[in-house]
Amino acid sequence: MRSVEGRGTTFVIKIPLTLAIVSALIVECCNERFAVPQNAVVELVRITEKSEHSVEEINGTPVLRLRNRLLPLVSLEKLLKLTGAEEESPETYILVAQVGTFTFGIIVDRVFDTEEIVVKPVSPILRHLSLFSGNTILGDGSVIMILDPNGIAAAMDAVTVGDAMESAADQADARNAGERMSLLLVKAGAGGRKAVPLNLVARIEEVDLERVEQVHGRPVIQYRDQLMPLIGIDGETRFAEAGKQPVLVFSDRDRSMGLVVEQIVDIVEQAVEIGLTGDGSGVLGSSIVGGEATDIVDAGHYLRLAFGDWFGTKTEPTFGEKADSRRVLLVDDSPFFRNLLAPLLTANGYRVTTAEDASAALELCEAGEDFDVIISDIEMPGMNGFEFAETVRKTQRWQDTPMLALSSHGTAKDIERGRNVGFTDYLTKFDRDSLLSTLSNTLIETRGAA
Repeated sequence: MRSVEGRGTTFVIKIPLTLAIVSALIVECCNERFAVPQNAVVELVRITEKSEHSVEEINGTPVLRLRNRLLPLVSLEKLLKLTGAEEESPETYILVAQVGTFTFGIIVDRVFDTEEIVVKPVSPILRHLSLFSGNTILGDGSVIMILDPNGIAAAMDAVTVGDAMESAADQADARNAGERMSLLLVKAGAGGRKAVPLNLVARIEEVDLERVEQVHGRPVIQYRDQLMPLIGIDGETRFAEAGKQPVLVFSDRDRSMGLVVEQIVDIVEQAVEIGLTGDGSGVLGSSIVGGEATDIVDAGHYLRLAFGDWFGTKTEPTFGEKADSRRVLLVDDSPFFRNLLAPLLTANGYRVTTAEDASAALELCEAGEDFDVIISDIEMPGMNGFEFAETVRKTQRWQDTPMLALSSHGTAKDIERGRNVGFTDYLTKFDRDSLLSTLSNTLIETRGAA
C-alpha cells in the first residue's frame, strides 16, 4: 500500500504468475474437452464434403491447402492417443494456431464458445507433459486440461514439417525474401493504388453515407457510442455520392479514426522494399506490390490529422510509477519497420528510443542509457540479433534488462537459440497484439521479481 497526502492511495495485490485469467477456446476431441489459449488461435476452418478446403497428405504428413498455402496439421486424437471417438463426422474442425513464426493446424471434433478461464498449474505428476500448460474448472464443474501450442508444435517437429513442405528452391526464396508482411491494397486519392500494413488496421467497415455528420467542419460518424473522425487518404475526404463507403478503422484504447478509401482491392503478403522515399505527407515510400508500383501509406500521418496528440506521451507518470519507467529501446535496421513499430509503442504509453543497428544500441549502453525492455530485430547486417543479445548479456548495465526478439521468419531451433543467447521471448514481427501483450507481461513480471 502506498499513500501520498493530497493525491490518494494505491493498493497493489500480487498473485502468483501461475494463477492468471485468460480467454480460451473450448474444443472437444473423442468426447474430451480441452481449452486452447485464444491468443494462439489465428482462425478456425470448418471442412465438409462440399467445402473448398480439403485435407491432403505430403510425405505422410497431413496438410491443409489454405489460401494457396500448405498448412501442416496434427490430429489431437492421435497426438494425445485418445479413444472412444464417435462415428466419423461429416465435419472436421481445424484450429489454425501460430507459435512464433510457425503456423499449423490442430484437428478437433467440435468447437464450443470462448470462455474466460482461471489458469491453474498442472499437478507435479503431469509436469513432464509439455502438451499441457495447466488446467481449469469450467462453470459446470468439469476439470479440463489447457493445451500448450508450443508443446504441440514441438511434438510435431516443426522444423521437419516445414522442410517437407518446401522445396530447396522455395527455401532459398524464403531466405532471400527479406521481411514479409501482410498488406491491404486499396484505391484512393491521387496516384491510384496504395497499401496499408494490415496489422495496423483494427477493422474494415462499410459506412452508410447517410450517417455521416459534420462537427466543426469535419466529417464524423457515430461509431460504438463515440464520434469517430473520418479522414481522406489523400488529405481530402472523397465520399461517393450515395450508398456506402469503405473505411479503414484504426483504434487505440478509447479512440478510433476512420481512413476513407474508394475501394478495397486485395490482401497480399510479400517482402517490402522501399524503392522511393515519401515526402512525409502521408506516404512512407513506394514499392512494387503484386507487380505494380504502389505507395505505402504512413498511417501515423493520418492518425495525427485526426487527433493531434494520438502519439503523445503521458505528461505525468501513473501514481506509484517513476517518471522514467516504461522506456523501450527498439533496434531495427529497417527505417520502414522502425516507422511502423515506434508509433505503435508510443501510442500505448511507452517512451521509445530507436537504434538503426546493434552498434548504435551498444553506444547508448556505453553512454549510460537505461531501458526497461529492449526489442531487437534478428535479421540485421553486421551484428545480428543473436550476437547482439550475447553481447548485451555480457555488459554490466544491460545484462538483466529483458529482451524481446522480433523476426519475420524462424523455426523452433531459432526460438530455442534466441532463449539460449538471452532473449526473454521470441515473437513474430507483424503480430501487433502479441507484441503489446508480451511487452506488458514482461514488464509486469520484471517489476514483480524486483
